[in-house]
Amino acid sequence: MNAETILSLSLRAKQYAGRNLNEAQTKTALIQPFIEALGYDVSNPFEVIAEFTADQGTKRGEKIDYAIIKDNAPIILIECKPCGAALDEGKCSQLRRYFQAAPDAKIGILTDGTRYLFFSDRKRENIMDDRPFMEINLLNFNERHLPELQRLCREGLDIDGVLKSADRLQYFHELMREISQEMENPSEEFARFFCSRVCRQKKLTAKALEVLEPIFRQAMEAYLDDRINRRLEDSKSSPKGISAATAPDDGIITTNTETWGLVIVRTLLHEVVDSARICMRDQKSYCSILLDDNNRKTICRFYNFAEWQPEQPNIGDNAHVVIHNGKPGGERFLLQYVDDLYPLKEHFVAAVKALLKA
Repeated sequence: MNAETILSLSLRAKQYAGRNLNEAQTKTALIQPFIEALGYDVSNPFEVIAEFTADQGTKRGEKIDYAIIKDNAPIILIECKPCGAALDEGKCSQLRRYFQAAPDAKIGILTDGTRYLFFSDRKRENIMDDRPFMEINLLNFNERHLPELQRLCREGLDIDGVLKSADRLQYFHELMREISQEMENPSEEFARFFCSRVCRQKKLTAKALEVLEPIFRQAMEAYLDDRINRRLEDSKSSPKGISAATAPDDGIITTNTETWGLVIVRTLLHEVVDSARICMRDQKSYCSILLDDNNRKTICRFYNFAEWQPEQPNIGDNAHVVIHNGKPGGERFLLQYVDDLYPLKEHFVAAVKALLKA
């Protein structure tokens, strides 16, 4: 699985979302392509078993929608729901029974074809955790999840690696949810924490909190608005990443293939340097990928990356990348598809290591 594959899955998800697909249609249109994107052959019963029987206790003959098989044992269980269905606790309970009935399985996935919730058994062995350690949404995919998905691919399958990062991912997921809730609707405890810092009295009394809490909420909303506005202004003046935008009147058009090229480069280099340090700065004739958003630290330049279209997957005539690896003028590589960047990993790594030493 690579960045262009994710883009294709995302376009497909957006095409079918809101079309009232039933469960069977969801499997065919969305979930099977996702499994295939991970490198598994859904028509091969030695790799993927549909309607896998998972007996548990008095529940006999229950079937899970898909089981991904390795060494004749299920290692990943996938429970499917119609597109747009709520992935609530009741659905999790059903998957939890299947998970317990298949002791070799270490990953459980609950999905409606657009959202994918990933579960494991980090708290108690063979008992599925109540909360997912990772959630991806193909309607709004976040690139930070791509390395974790790649660990689940048939080629390079690394269940142990996924499980080692599951605790961190679960804490991250839960903290993001808590932070989001506090930002959208601050609790009294959260308001009290900040109000106590600015209260002019020695102790924050109930009366003082009554006065300060609505002011705090207004201040929080103003802070979030200001932060969003600053990000928008920054993206116009100095594009720095996948969400960067360019003013429409400067003649610069950032194509989706350039954006996904950035994602691929970040993915290839995530073990060498923090992805946040790898930035995009587009120009009329080329698109630069920089370290620390510094023109003197150019990693590579993309040339002639045309807008990707489903009916025309190649990225344009004479599309190529020049990797600045210390050689005069850099090293030029022709590309037909965006994922042709993947075999160039060693060149990208060498270029970044040279910049880090400089």
